[in-house]
Amino acid sequence: MNRLSDTMRLIVQFSERTGIAVPELNEAAKPKLESFTAEMTARMATAAGRMNLSPLLSQIRARFDRRVQNASRDVEIGFIESRSAIVTESSSSQSKALRLLEALYQATRGKEEPVFLQDLHTDLSEEDARAAWGYLKDRHLMKTYAMPYAARINAAGIDAIENAQRQPDQASSAFPSVSYNIVHNTVNVGSMNNSPVQQGGIASTQHQTMTYTAQDITDIRKLVIELNAHLGELDLDAARRKKAEAQIATLAAQLEDEPDPVIIRQAGRTLRNITEGAIGSLLATAAQPIVWKWALDLMHRLF
Repeated sequence: MNRLSDTMRLIVQFSERTGIAVPELNEAAKPKLESFTAEMTARMATAAGRMNLSPLLSQIRARFDRRVQNASRDVEIGFIESRSAIVTESSSSQSKALRLLEALYQATRGKEEPVFLQDLHTDLSEEDARAAWGYLKDRHLMKTYAMPYAARINAAGIDAIENAQRQPDQASSAFPSVSYNIVHNTVNVGSMNNSPVQQGGIASTQHQTMTYTAQDITDIRKLVIELNAHLGELDLDAARRKKAEAQIATLAAQLEDEPDPVIIRQAGRTLRNITEGAIGSLLATAAQPIVWKWALDLMHRLF
């Protein structure tokens, strides 16, 4: 059982690094398993003949076949040493890698010079940061250099992080066990018994209470001011501009009194979805894109 468990972990790691789903790996392994089963049962038949145990051979062969089939099925559904433990381990490693990739994205996007791992702000331990670095390197999501732990994000990494941001509730091919929202809506718990808090997963349903700090509220207030002043610079059609203005007005109204973080987040996310394509186009052409870069980064961080 321990060897089978070790095999499971190796398969999960191989699947994560190559992007090949475990069921596909299982299908590829089936011919080898069938050949292995045939070889082993042939040896059993020879031994059974020598020991006058031929009547038991069919029963032994059936049991051996079942164990091989069960092992294959257990690998596919991740059931060895409890499925949740394997999935949680996989999700944890990918969430750390996604957090590191976003830090690398913020630090080196559009730049040619690399950044060192120790200079990235991720709140990861040194061991976890190095493991996450290895994941990103294996998936070719960053460009590495001869200097140890120096890199910058590459085109594949930019696509991975921006795809995750565009579809924050869905897993991606680069991070198949986590979604962007799961990684960035985290709760740190010391110890807890009989709690309603749920571990986030791709198929889970959660209800979350969000809070914004005083600095966040100040930033949102500044965002409203800047958008009111510069919205006309964006190439929005009439319908999208009207919808954007409605979300800006919603944010402004919330800031006048005790803000409701759920309403702020929903209005902000809708606003981000409406404007981020136009902002991205503007960043490539505007003479002074600093305001828009700041606005887009802020919307990704807070909404």
